[in-house]
Amino acid sequence: MACVAFRAKKTLLFLLCLLLILLLSGCSRDSAGTPSSENVTSGLDGLLLVELTDEESMLFYHVTTPGVYVLAVTEGSEAALAGVFSGDRFTLLGGQAVETSCQVTAIMETLPEGEIFQMILEDANSGGTYEVSLTGC
Repeated sequence: MACVAFRAKKTLLFLLCLLLILLLSGCSRDSAGTPSSENVTSGLDGLLLVELTDEESMLFYHVTTPGVYVLAVTEGSEAALAGVFSGDRFTLLGGQAVETSCQVTAIMETLPEGEIFQMILEDANSGGTYEVSLTGC
């Protein structure tokens, strides 16, 4: 139980750091003053993703490997119930390597609605990988 509480605290801290970085980095603001960033996407139901490919953004997010990371997971979503956490990095989606958010979008567009697909992610805490099966929307 203590491990779960520690992971929850670490995840919350990661999210707060990411939000602060988005606010302080050069991301643009819309007319309402809300921060927006072209490298943040919601390509999968219940997941908010961020693409980190340049040295500066990787430094801000404290990651060393470029790729597509989970920025946030909607509570109660299929992804949350499957055990996906913020900070985890995509390695494969639907059997295809994923390095950019454009690839995530392109892969998701090819999946028929309701089809079960696999994702392989790298755990932000352990560095190990795990597989998750979700239903396409």
